[in-house]
Amino acid sequence: MNTQTQATEFSEKSLTAQQQQVLLAEYDACLRTVLQLQSNIWQSAALFITLSTAGLSFVMQSTAKTRDEHLIRVVAALVPPIILAIWQRILSRWNAVQLLEFARMSQIEQILKMQRQLNHDYARNFNRGKSINGNRTDVQPIDSFIVKRYGKRNSYTYLSWAIWFLCVLWVIVAIIEASRIF
Repeated sequence: MNTQTQATEFSEKSLTAQQQQVLLAEYDACLRTVLQLQSNIWQSAALFITLSTAGLSFVMQSTAKTRDEHLIRVVAALVPPIILAIWQRILSRWNAVQLLEFARMSQIEQILKMQRQLNHDYARNFNRGKSINGNRTDVQPIDSFIVKRYGKRNSYTYLSWAIWFLCVLWVIVAIIEASRIF
């Protein structure tokens, strides 16, 4: 039995006020976790992307005169891609945790019949040409922009692209420097 079915069966049972409060507290904890992770993602993105870009510009502007200086620059150019790749794995983990939290929040919204879940269902089914419960009047209309954007790529996708782009730039710098050694 999948979680969607479990949530639906659970929502059909009558919940006591205490059970509702527990679910709302869990929902709040999930939301705080998501917000904290999102804050961590963007703060670390600002730090790593800025440092990487500054490092690239510094390496590209400085000149090496000896073979040893070129070798040091090659090694120095290979360190940031390793750090960025490790950071990308951390971001991947944070994104996975966020998705799990969002899934649990969605279950709680279904159980408690919260408006947010109805709006998401409306948006999903609107794009598929379906209706919810036979009509579309059971939820408030949603801004058409949100409906068009529903299910598109998230910020993690774009950050991953930026990370790998910076890694490629660093490897190119390392290759250029290595070619000057020989």
